[in-house]
Amino acid sequence: MIRLRGRATLGSTSFAVLSDSSARLAAVGGRLFLSGIDPGVLRQLRSNRTVEESGHVEIFEATERVGESSLTAYRAAEAWLAGLDDEAPAADDAGS
Repeated sequence: MIRLRGRATLGSTSFAVLSDSSARLAAVGGRLFLSGIDPGVLRQLRSNRTVEESGHVEIFEATERVGESSLTAYRAAEAWLAGLDDEAPAADDAGS
């Protein structure tokens, strides 16, 4: 999870780093969770498209309450990971 609260804009280097991170995570079955996203940054992300198209990216907009979007993103990541565990075969089922 990457927290971007307080960033009003992102530069080209930020897009390159986020795209690369997203692609690397996607290559191994992972996801990138971004929290604290300012509405202006969200517009940039949507119009640029490179980050979202590079892999699975979950975006959580900043709220008035500091830390709220990060906590929501963390819980979403935990739920996603728990879902992965649910999809894995049980140890007793392996090799049966």
